[in-house]
Amino acid sequence: MASQQQHAHDAAFTLRGHPKPLQFSFVTFNLLAPCYAVRPPALCERSQNSGCSGGSPEWSQPQRWQQRAERTCTFLADGTCTVQQREDGIREQPKLIGDIICLQEYLFEPAYEEIFQTRFPAETFRWIKAKRPGSKRDGLAVFFRRADFHVEKWRCFTLTPLGDRIGLLVHLRPTWAPHMH
Repeated sequence: MASQQQHAHDAAFTLRGHPKPLQFSFVTFNLLAPCYAVRPPALCERSQNSGCSGGSPEWSQPQRWQQRAERTCTFLADGTCTVQQREDGIREQPKLIGDIICLQEYLFEPAYEEIFQTRFPAETFRWIKAKRPGSKRDGLAVFFRRADFHVEKWRCFTLTPLGDRIGLLVHLRPTWAPHMH
């Protein structure tokens, strides 16, 4: 039954002259910025890991936050996040777990951003970012394939000054349905 309903939905779009159904997905993910991530001392005591430093921010341990950022990229890329140069010169690109990726607590530090920019390069992916005001080191980031969406407009705004909370609105138009907004 669900298959018949989907087919009818697809056919309705086709009858109106649309090249394909207007379907897309988005994922929102809280990264837990390394400047805020703190491993509880009790967890370090139980782990018997000499490199574990409980009570200190993850940012003070570059190997830990770099590994976590790499694993996050792999997760966001549906496990196919290796970017390779093929013999024919074509660069392999990751398959995303969603068409639009929305990240919270994205860290605005060059070494951290480089990990994400390497895995999801600006030539292929459009990035829209908004840093929290003041001395906060994190913010919001949205990215998607340039070939899939066009940015009509975007805006960052303050949700509440308490804690410097911000929001990011992004108005996108699918490239396969330029008549729809």
